[in-house]
Amino acid sequence: ADVNQLDFPGAGGGSGGELQQYMGFLNVYYDFDVPGKIKPFIGGGLGMGLFSGEANNAAGGPSFANEDATALMWNAGGGVKYRVKDDTAFSVGYRYLDSTDLSFDDFDIDYSSHEFRIGIEYDF
Repeated sequence: ADVNQLDFPGAGGGSGGELQQYMGFLNVYYDFDVPGKIKPFIGGGLGMGLFSGEANNAAGGPSFANEDATALMWNAGGGVKYRVKDDTAFSVGYRYLDSTDLSFDDFDIDYSSHEFRIGIEYDF
């Protein structure tokens, strides 16, 4: 993900950079057994993330380059599935993702995201 704006307290803004992320989760989902073809679901999980990033301060203040950080992560969300056949469904959902603070050099970064998801599910 490209970072368009970073604000360093006391050092000015106008900074940017990049943040690459690799995440692995163990997730659990629960499909509610309601009548009809539309089935709501909820889910969540725990995992780990590896982040690699750089930040450049255009004002000449603090910055970091090619730093790595790992973090414990969790997610929670839900949505609905539309069963087109017994083994196939279309889904739409939302997931919130959060992590412990990422430490790059002397900086702690709070990382989280909101994801809106669409998908196709096939049951074996």
